[in-house]
Amino acid sequence: MNVCKIFAASVFFVCALLGCSSAPSAEASKYVFGCDCIVSDCLKELNTPEGRQRAIAWFARHHVSKIYVESFRHGEAVPTELLKTIRDEFRAAGLVVGGCFTPTSLDPSVRAKNTGKMDTQQWCCYTDPDVLGELDREVARAAALFDFVIIDDFLFTHCTCARCAQAKGAASWADFRCGLIRDVCRRIDAAAKRANPKCTFIVKFPCWYADFRHAGYDVAADARALGAAWIGTETRDAGEPAQAFWIQAWANEATGGLCGGGWFDALMTSDPRKYVEQARYTILGGAKETLLHCYWHLAAPEPPVDPNHAYRRVIRWHDCAEAFRREMDGLEKLAARVKGAELEGVRWARAANATGADRGVKMLRGGVPVKPVLADGEKAFPFDENAFAKASAADLKAVHDWVAERTGWRLDAPGDVTLHIYCKNGRRFAALVNLRDEPVDATLAHRDGGALKKALALPADDAVSCGADGKIRLAPKSMALFDLE
Repeated sequence: MNVCKIFAASVFFVCALLGCSSAPSAEASKYVFGCDCIVSDCLKELNTPEGRQRAIAWFARHHVSKIYVESFRHGEAVPTELLKTIRDEFRAAGLVVGGCFTPTSLDPSVRAKNTGKMDTQQWCCYTDPDVLGELDREVARAAALFDFVIIDDFLFTHCTCARCAQAKGAASWADFRCGLIRDVCRRIDAAAKRANPKCTFIVKFPCWYADFRHAGYDVAADARALGAAWIGTETRDAGEPAQAFWIQAWANEATGGLCGGGWFDALMTSDPRKYVEQARYTILGGAKETLLHCYWHLAAPEPPVDPNHAYRRVIRWHDCAEAFRREMDGLEKLAARVKGAELEGVRWARAANATGADRGVKMLRGGVPVKPVLADGEKAFPFDENAFAKASAADLKAVHDWVAERTGWRLDAPGDVTLHIYCKNGRRFAALVNLRDEPVDATLAHRDGGALKKALALPADDAVSCGADGKIRLAPKSMALFDLE
């Protein structure tokens, strides 16, 4: 892709995020794929001109136009002059460049013990004056360099020290931590604005939304405090496959429209098809842009060590990146179709401050086109969603009847075929995703009539067929969009 075109597309998104009023060009409607370069990237691969050029070439091959350069992680800080060099060289290549900040091991006493390790003690105690002072300094340093900075997962806290216990008083730990992190978000915003009035810090919420409040995340309040948020959509091998869709769509609602996109990774992802599945579902959930975490995992010259499985090197991460590259054109087309569309379906309520697991994620596996809402959703779901994954089409007939009554869409398919329905400019369209490792046959129709026309199929056009009789055949791990004509 032409570098100037990449730059124009990315500038528009940043202008929208920061409140600029310039009109978009035709290229500005391009979907933005970003990538973060963590501290180890900066200190190693990006510490030489040759390494930076390799990175720029990799970004171009993978349609990545927006970069988040990390200044601090796990107690390690990238020197300011090196950050400037990376920033300026990337900008000169036509990339939009912001910052990234991971608030771990801010306490110098903890840092000496845990630098470079994934450890539960790396999260911070935000009643510690030394931690808050270091937080202010690192936030200001990043803000002085970048106009937008994303905060990686670790803003949460589990601290139960005597100082926190005293500050908590009679409140629950969840209520205390949520108030504490909300104040930390305001502190971050103030420190950033003092260093650079144009700077926006973005709180990125992790994928484990069932435990947000226990760790101190109040999604709505934190998003408002900073003015911008992201959500993790990394379902990996062990996660519910469609959770990337669910949590992205839910975060869009829970943040009051402040969620800028979805972030996923290749960690604990043994099948490249699973990695691409995260990308598809993130877009189907309405992500305004997508961030690939991270350059070190996906493009390092040597396969890196998985910090979650340190005994082995993870060659599959490179395969994940290649699978993503092969599907880029299709993903861009998918994003263009979903952009501006109204997600429809069975309204399923989950409040912004809810805790615990949610049925909505598993309902998707029975072909229920769920639309997350904060209130006024369905009061009950009269089926056992835990049985959906391996259910036959006959087993799911009553479920599909229930869906048809509420949405007008009638699906006939086995379990692990997810349905997502949309309306854009008065025209209806639907997405079907086959999560199975074998092909499936399905039918899809709307009670108002009209023929279905295949508009897009991934990973390739021949992965999905749609016959004149309305029969649909989906290859393993494929998806398709269908227009209702």
